[in-house]
Amino acid sequence: MNPVSAHITIPARPDPNRTSHGTKFITPPVSDPRDTYLCETMPSYSIVGKYLLGVLMEEIRANTTPLVFNSYDDAESIVARFRHQFATYTCQELPFTYTPGTEPCDYWKKLTFKKEADILAVGFLYQCQFFVAN
Repeated sequence: MNPVSAHITIPARPDPNRTSHGTKFITPPVSDPRDTYLCETMPSYSIVGKYLLGVLMEEIRANTTPLVFNSYDDAESIVARFRHQFATYTCQELPFTYTPGTEPCDYWKKLTFKKEADILAVGFLYQCQFFVAN
């Protein structure tokens, strides 16, 4: 079983401009062949994905990045986008290309403005800021 695509309960994020969605039960999406392949060939993929999903859930609850989160309808759509972006990042596909010499925090900050990378960037940026602060 892939822990990244397991059933997860996430409370909907508060948004005064939208109706309250209450607690959402996130169902796993149709299996992405890349996701299945990565789970089978990289045991750490599932472990890291589960951890980042936990970070993302905290970010959604706190609504730390409204410029990113407000462009999605609900927590379920944010999580679905995260799963896609995480597989894309792991496969080193665009827009997740790194230019040597770029500071990690700067790399992730720039990605928060790209729709193809915004959700994953929020999680990594949180980690970057945490390690810089400590």
